[in-house]
Amino acid sequence: MSSLALDSYPPAQRWSGLRWAVPLAIALAASAGFAWQAMELRAWLSQPAALSAPRLSESAPVGVSPAMVRLFGASSEPARPNVQRLRLRASFVHSDPSRSSALIVVENARPRRLFPGDEVTPGMTLAAIHPDHVLLVHAGRVESLGLRRNTGEPRP
Repeated sequence: MSSLALDSYPPAQRWSGLRWAVPLAIALAASAGFAWQAMELRAWLSQPAALSAPRLSESAPVGVSPAMVRLFGASSEPARPNVQRLRLRASFVHSDPSRSSALIVVENARPRRLFPGDEVTPGMTLAAIHPDHVLLVHAGRVESLGLRRNTGEPRP
């Protein structure tokens, strides 16, 4: 068929023979997208886990359920309470400990967001962040700074 003969057809009949092409192109694009996602998922699942499994031999501290220990772990070293004018306002625990942070107020100043290894006061370093307390290293000793509870707040 010549191009002059094709021009003699009305526009609706020009492409009527290719009605199947658009759905086929969409189906091929969707199939290619699903195949790509499946390959990415398989590669992601075959990677080793970045986090180590929690130790099941840890015993739960008094007043803490074993499920909470499995989720967050237990503190292995006893720490004495901090006696300086510090207040822990919030702790943000991340699966990567270097990305955890805490809001700490030093002597009624503005709260500062600190990460593990940051200096809280001269000679005092933030060592670790837990859901309800942080561990500080001061003069070679480990100190604990916990979240304060409001008097009307029920215990979990």
